[in-house]
Amino acid sequence: MLPADSELGLRDRAMTPLPKGQVFIVILMQLTEPISATVIFPFINQLVLSTGITGGDEKKSGYYAGIIESVFFLSESLTTMLWGHASDRYGRRPVLLLGPLGLAIVTSLFGLSTKYWTLIVFRSLQGVFNGNLGVSKTVLAELSDATNMATAFSFTSVMWQVGVTIGCSLGGVLSNPADHWPQSPMGRSPLLRNHPYLLPCAITGIISFFIFLVAFTGLKETRVGHDPNVLESPSCASFVPSQCTTSASMKRKKRMCLHNIYWPGTKKGAKDLGILGTTELEDGPTPQYGSTVQYYPTISRPRSTSEETLVGIQDYDRPKNAEMQRTISFRTLLTSEDVLRPLSSLALLSFLETSISVLIPITYTTSVANGGLGLTAMQVGSLLSIGGAVSLVFSAIGIPPLIRYFGIWKMHFVGMSALIVGFSCIIMASLAAKRAGYADELTWTFVMIQYASYIILPLGFTTAQMFVVNGAPSRDALGTTNGMVQSARTLARTIAPVCVMSLFSISKEQNLLYGQLSYVVCLLITICGLRNVLKLPRELSRL
Repeated sequence: MLPADSELGLRDRAMTPLPKGQVFIVILMQLTEPISATVIFPFINQLVLSTGITGGDEKKSGYYAGIIESVFFLSESLTTMLWGHASDRYGRRPVLLLGPLGLAIVTSLFGLSTKYWTLIVFRSLQGVFNGNLGVSKTVLAELSDATNMATAFSFTSVMWQVGVTIGCSLGGVLSNPADHWPQSPMGRSPLLRNHPYLLPCAITGIISFFIFLVAFTGLKETRVGHDPNVLESPSCASFVPSQCTTSASMKRKKRMCLHNIYWPGTKKGAKDLGILGTTELEDGPTPQYGSTVQYYPTISRPRSTSEETLVGIQDYDRPKNAEMQRTISFRTLLTSEDVLRPLSSLALLSFLETSISVLIPITYTTSVANGGLGLTAMQVGSLLSIGGAVSLVFSAIGIPPLIRYFGIWKMHFVGMSALIVGFSCIIMASLAAKRAGYADELTWTFVMIQYASYIILPLGFTTAQMFVVNGAPSRDALGTTNGMVQSARTLARTIAPVCVMSLFSISKEQNLLYGQLSYVVCLLITICGLRNVLKLPRELSRL
């Protein structure tokens, strides 16, 4: 942060323009996770029953559906840290490109599976190829600064809602075409009759491959030193005689030069050192993002404001050995409250968001006699698509101004609180349907309120990610920090489906709390999450 900006509030500072092309590609790559994760939600109950693993018992489908949904996030959490390390060492671009390419293949194979164990295998591989998405958040942090980070990370929520909308639409509308459109070419296709859930999975694979092609042609490297167009700043001592670098005056001048490298708004120190090219720096054109203009790489390489924010002078002498960097980063991250508190908040939010996401389809498609709403897969897919579309508009238009005006902490609290309304409304909707014998007007009223609360949930994720970036100890640790956070998120998403779906089946079989045990447990966890939010800082100290 520039000294002149340190006294200004976030609302008083002009917003720095984002590199739109690169941001678009990065957020487009984030689309693969929600589509592949949610495309199975509308038909997961019927898919599990079709494998014969439950013996035809509808009440047991929750156990096996929860396992399928959990292994996706389990394999993602186990590989996220590895992807993060690889991006710190080999660059962001190659790591990001592997994800959608592999996902295009394994998602199509998932749709061809008819055995329960093959569903588990290919669902796990889907999670592996989604494990690199923590790197995309690192790239967003490297492309943004304090004035535009809320906008940049709000796109993450936007892409999640777009993906949920697309995934649920594909799964609800395109599944089992032989029943939905028996006279159409798809309905008469022997392949789609034998594999009724192949079509939505194949379309998901095609989308992933298209995203790979876009990224392959347009994505640039943002990790310094891993791309010929991005030059790492050499030692400042290289610009002065080597025999003078140990003197007190040269050490002072070296510090001044470092100030200019990391905070290029001041140029006096560069002049004092007599660095050639100072005139070009003052009078020459201002380099843009991705520029290859070559004056002196120390000065000419454009640095995003996030680098000014997240990199301190002490990072100049960071260890050159990659293994030593990772050891220091882990020690720092595992003992830093600035990282652990927002990480725990984000993990709880991910657990609860995943819980409500998997409970909605199975509750809505379960028969009214067994405590559900008795809706079809197409009805559920349509509901999830409409809800996702409305949430998408809110994420794109509403989140950035709300955060800028009301502050990050307040909006994070609101995002977490929305889950209390959501889980309560699911309970009331199922009870109303059971009392009436069908999904009556009162039932649909609670469904609408539940979706209204679900719309503002992205506020919690956007603000939590900003807390994480603020807590990163240095720019070199940013990739590992986001990898660790992504691992925590995916671990929470791993635990959530198998836990809440098992509770769902147990509560229905044993009629615990009138079959509402899973929702009540989620309400209690939400209250614990709100207590954790109270411990977060009210303002960001490093952005």
